[in-house]
Amino acid sequence: MFQQLPKIIFMTISVLIAYQSALLTWSLYPIKETPYNWEPSTQKLAQNKTSIDTYGLQKQFLFGEYEGIRSALKVQDLKEVPKTRLRISLVGIIAASDPTLSSVIIEYKGKQDSYFLDSVIAGANARIDEIYHDRIIIVVDGEQQVLVLDGLDDNASVVQKNTTSKPRRTSRNRREQSTEIALDRKELLSNPSKLLDYINISPVREGNEVKGYRVKPGKDASLFEEAGLQSGDLAVELNGVDLTDTSEAVGLMKEFPTMTEITLTIDRNGELNELFFSIP
Repeated sequence: MFQQLPKIIFMTISVLIAYQSALLTWSLYPIKETPYNWEPSTQKLAQNKTSIDTYGLQKQFLFGEYEGIRSALKVQDLKEVPKTRLRISLVGIIAASDPTLSSVIIEYKGKQDSYFLDSVIAGANARIDEIYHDRIIIVVDGEQQVLVLDGLDDNASVVQKNTTSKPRRTSRNRREQSTEIALDRKELLSNPSKLLDYINISPVREGNEVKGYRVKPGKDASLFEEAGLQSGDLAVELNGVDLTDTSEAVGLMKEFPTMTEITLTIDRNGELNELFFSIP
């Protein structure tokens, strides 16, 4: 059972802590059309004949093109959508390449649950209507309302920054652990609700500043402990990026698909500990 620990726990940490778990946007691949003049078939063409599944190609780009247009039309409207009055928190956003698999993690009355598009938030009488990279639109009694990621200002504009722009923290107590992760990103993204079985993460603030992200075990506490984590650990840095700066943390998600190493810095009772992991 513990052999599956790296596959779930540290994938979870990378996705959720990087921005409370949230920002893995899919790339857009516009189709470049090349002018083509019809000519009679030649012997050379026949020899190089290739079967092309045009339907498959069109399907591959469908969501990228559509989402780009939809987002552009919605950006101006978002400013006009009122902030929700519900006492719920948007803890994280997990976006998959297939929009129907994109999900959000919402905390309500101390309990975190995962929801997809058109899902109804348990006990809140609200439905998930739109999912964006830093906020969602919910429908409450027929009215659209906006819910922004916990820790992000309502009017903030997410800006990509150089992840090396800030110096790394000086660790007073370094714990070096080298572990190879048998990682299956596709499997995890196809079932993001599985994350909450292993780990819960919530921001810790002092005034208006985020001090880090508190990590606690999910249903399977044994896996959490086997990872070297303890309930209440405060994650403050991931791969050298200061997690207290939400705009920098968001930038991590763009790099996640190609990450080969994970360095997690946690604050445990005032002492900094570093955990190292490699992804084959």
